[in-house]
Order: sequence, then C-alpha cells, then structure tokens
Amino acid sequence: MEKNIPKMYKNKITKPIQNSQLIYSTMNKDNVDNQKKPTHRILDRFALEQKIYNILHSKNYIYKADVTIVTKDDILKKTIIAKSGNKLITFDNEHINIDDIIDIYQ
Repeated sequence: MEKNIPKMYKNKITKPIQNSQLIYSTMNKDNVDNQKKPTHRILDRFALEQKIYNILHSKNYIYKADVTIVTKDDILKKTIIAKSGNKLITFDNEHINIDDIIDIYQ
C-alpha cells in the first residue's frame, strides 16, 4: 500500500542573504567596559544623591541593582543592595563612600 504523495515545493534562493546585524559595544571580550574615565566631577551632590535614589526606588529594583560606579580612582561594575548613611553597600559586602563617587549609572 504505497501512497504517492506529492513532493513539497522548495523555492530556490537566488539572491544573497544578508540578515546578520552588526553590534557595537564598549565592552571587550572579558565584559570590561573600555570607556575612558571622565575627567569632570559632579559638583552637585544633590544630583548624585538623586541618581542613587532613583536607582534604589525604581520599579526594576527588588533587592539589588547592577550599576557602574565611577570613582576618583576607578570604574567599578557592582551590584548594590542598599544605602546606609554616606555609603553604598554592595552585594559582596563592600562599603563605597558616596563622597568618592563621581557618577553612577545602570
């Protein structure tokens, strides 16, 4: 009992396929940000406090937030969990002084 089923139609692709996308990033292969350190300081401490407040009170924040912290000496990628007084507490129990922070962003 053989059934002769018609063969499936296959369209020939005659034009070149170019559906790949280029992605540009400032990260290198080790997921380290290659951006240069900013040379300016935020003179308005209220703006920095407002950024921290917005991060810790955003709808995406449940108990931790992944942020990039620009300090006087370095650029740090940390997970912050809370603010206590004049310090930010990170997930690995580091205390970062807010006076040393130049900028912070997610």
